[in-house]
Amino acid sequence: MRSVSNLGANLGQIGRLPNMNIAQLGNFVNAIGASGFTSSAIFCPGSASVFGLYFQSEIDSYFWRGLIPTEMLYPASWVPGLAETSVGFPQTWGGIYPRNNALYQVQGVKASAVLANRVLSIVSQSSQPHIYTKLEGDYSGFRMFETGGSPVWQRLYPNAEPRCGTFGANDSLWLTSWGDGNTSSGEGYMWNVWRRYECCQKAGQIFLSSVHW
Repeated sequence: MRSVSNLGANLGQIGRLPNMNIAQLGNFVNAIGASGFTSSAIFCPGSASVFGLYFQSEIDSYFWRGLIPTEMLYPASWVPGLAETSVGFPQTWGGIYPRNNALYQVQGVKASAVLANRVLSIVSQSSQPHIYTKLEGDYSGFRMFETGGSPVWQRLYPNAEPRCGTFGANDSLWLTSWGDGNTSSGEGYMWNVWRRYECCQKAGQIFLSSVHW
């Protein structure tokens, strides 16, 4: 049996599969599928359909703008630190909850990252109080294994990054901030998100084991 790693995003690399693209302009956010490979003996199937619309804040407007305050039902919306984008202290980014457009952040690129993280939290789970489509691929013929870990992000606009990384770095003591040189004058940003998982093709009726390589 084969077991391969998969991280998903728009710009595919060897051993990785595209997943989802999140674009943000102002406080409007769209999450669109960006899979570019089909499953094979080397690649796992992607978890998003090409150009599939998974979230659009205009459609989810009443919930995204907080006019229907369903997000306030979550304890993390009231208690700082329960679900943060920031890593460690001080928390200089913003919370994942409440998952709406309300956010105080002076750096536009950081605000965009937090909003993208909020949308990922919505579309990767079932029965969330929003209008969206769950990120759920067609895994027929494959056995999937979640490997855990945080998703990694790759900025595509305004300037594309050649590598992926996580959000939340504590830059309070840096000489320059995380967003320096990466800010858009139009406050528009685009991100790819990669999530790691493994799979193996089903060869029979009984799963025996997997070999990692």
